[in-house]
Amino acid sequence: KEPSEKPIEDDWLYSWRDYAGRVSSSELQDLWGRILAGEVKQPGSYSMRTLEFLKGLSKAEAELISKAARFVIGERIYRKKEKFLEKEGLFFSQLLFLQDIGVLSGVEAVGLNTIYKSQDETKFFLPLIASNRIMLVEHEEQAKTLKAEVYLLTQVGIEVLKLASFQVDEEYFEAVAKDYAKKGFKVRIADWVQQTADGGQYFNAKEVQSDENA
Repeated sequence: KEPSEKPIEDDWLYSWRDYAGRVSSSELQDLWGRILAGEVKQPGSYSMRTLEFLKGLSKAEAELISKAARFVIGERIYRKKEKFLEKEGLFFSQLLFLQDIGVLSGVEAVGLNTIYKSQDETKFFLPLIASNRIMLVEHEEQAKTLKAEVYLLTQVGIEVLKLASFQVDEEYFEAVAKDYAKKGFKVRIADWVQQTADGGQYFNAKEVQSDENA
């Protein structure tokens, strides 16, 4: 994508230069390089609050965030999928830590629900992006809603995850899709390529069957 014609704010650039100059590990230097590249393409992508957060990020914390990133679907991590998260070393204590540092919210709130509504005026249609994949949830009843128990990403978490180069955990992704198929929705999963800040293209779509034994 071509750089934006809108200039980066001076205050932002001064802060970036100051914070980026303090890191020594090559992984964190690369992280700050990607922040600048993202801001050049689309000024406003990374808030001053996110810069402040990243300034104090350790390598171990960055690795933990990268692990969690593999389980984010539509800016949320789904509850009741502990077997997938724990397999990757993400236990409740790690999720609580991610809440403490400001990446997740609702970890302690038992039963925190998201209620999704349709993004189409003629039928129920909900696209949920998960890094390199997309889930397309549909139903002929436009007024239908979809409820899920989740942990929410904070705004800082959303911005920080833009920096992680990761692929969604496929078993977890398909397990969530099957949950929705069991609820009577038509669910397709596909490969996804983000092309602009607001859109992209999907391909290789396949329908997920409701496997009651899954």
